[in-house]
Amino acid sequence: MTKIIQLKYGNTKCYLLKETKKNLLIDTDWAATLPKFFQKLGRKKLKVQDIDYLLITHYHPDHMGLATDLMNLGISLVVLDCQIALYSSK
Repeated sequence: MTKIIQLKYGNTKCYLLKETKKNLLIDTDWAATLPKFFQKLGRKKLKVQDIDYLLITHYHPDHMGLATDLMNLGISLVVLDCQIALYSSK
């Protein structure tokens, strides 16, 4: 059964879908908020290693700000087929 954990640590509502084997983070907040993100994870008794995948719902700065930071930490970015053209043009 999927457990949905809200990880709002700024303006954007972010969610971690926690499964038995792999976990999916939906959206992040603004860039340069990584320390706040880590604090929120800690308060929820989570760590960044608990996140396997990141899905950005849309490519606005308030939803994708930490994408590169999280990818550099080993989290895989999931790109929907309808997002590929936008993503590959950046």
